Amino acid sequence: VVAAATIQPLEIIFSEQKIRNIWQEKKILREGLLVFCVFGVCIAYGSWRLATGPEPLVAPLKTLLVQGSIDTELKHDPNAFKEVTQHYDELTRRGLSESSSLPDLIIWPETMWRLGLLEIDPNEQLPQNIIETILSESDRADVVDQSDAALQALCRQKLENERLEPLSIYANSYGANWLVGVDKQFVTPSAVTGTRYYNCAVLLDADGRVQETYTKMKPVLFGEYIPFAETFPWLYRLTPLPVGLTAGQQPLIASVGGRRLTCTICYETALPETIRTLIRYCRQINGGPDVMANLTNDGWFWGSSELDMHLTAAIFRAVEVRTPIVIAANTGFSASIDGCGRLLACGPRRKTATLFVEATPDGRWTLWLVWGSFLSGICVAITATVALEHWVRRGTLA
Repeated sequence: VVAAATIQPLEIIFSEQKIRNIWQEKKILREGLLVFCVFGVCIAYGSWRLATGPEPLVAPLKTLLVQGSIDTELKHDPNAFKEVTQHYDELTRRGLSESSSLPDLIIWPETMWRLGLLEIDPNEQLPQNIIETILSESDRADVVDQSDAALQALCRQKLENERLEPLSIYANSYGANWLVGVDKQFVTPSAVTGTRYYNCAVLLDADGRVQETYTKMKPVLFGEYIPFAETFPWLYRLTPLPVGLTAGQQPLIASVGGRRLTCTICYETALPETIRTLIRYCRQINGGPDVMANLTNDGWFWGSSELDMHLTAAIFRAVEVRTPIVIAANTGFSASIDGCGRLLACGPRRKTATLFVEATPDGRWTLWLVWGSFLSGICVAITATVALEHWVRRGTLA
């Protein structure tokens, strides 16, 4: 940004000088020298940063990144659960068999567990016919309290467990911590439509127990929700979206094998301020994170240049917050990026892959973490001031 601010005055001068007189202008030389000095400082600083990486205080997080190749149409097929699950399960088991040791963490991409989770608000009154259908005679016999409230609670628990149990079985069979992308429905009377929908990442331990759940905090505008549609649901009838996502409120702060982990979903890595806020929050809570995971489904883009742009955005975020990022991406690019922005491993475009990577904690502070957009704002102000001064002096605005 600093370099861009110094280039702007030079561009203005070059654009208004005749070629034959360029080198006669002392101002050109001064501006050119300033640009080269700034670039030199940036290059020297970058070289120093790359050569003086921190000594990690904890061991690297051994991670298995599972990259399938599922087209978006298949994801939306309500009967595709078995096919998608089998696809990713086979890749996972292949990756585990190719490694001499179990990873600390297995990661599946966004929404690749197609059997959505269910949560029911305790204030939601389930219809009597639902209770009679779900609860068997043996279920009722096991309950001492036969009141309606007790049966309602038992029915809610059974409905929720029916969705969760298959997930736990798979996690237990892998024998490692598993971070997996999954949709979730929250049935509640507080929602206008009676249900809220979330895009989640669920962390399960090797025994299949849910440790933490992260709900995507920054849904994509018009891609995952329509403004005001939660209040006016009829707006969705004007769009291809059947329903919209509700934003989560709480970042993921988890521990995996003694390493501190946080998580993002999809395009959250394209938002610098969002990642800055996340890392600052985690460091205030527990000094972390040591590693940031990103779960994404880029099958929407059919192998286009969007995959390259999404990966590049993650590299920028890793440098800005000095935190390694591991990415599990459907159709690519799954990747491992260190705190210096080096691409240590990368999956193929629109093909399957399993990447066994080691994410080494970094933990350094940066000016971006401390100051945020303040410094870049100064650069923008300098550029605008120089341009304005030049135009006024030339009589453009006089």
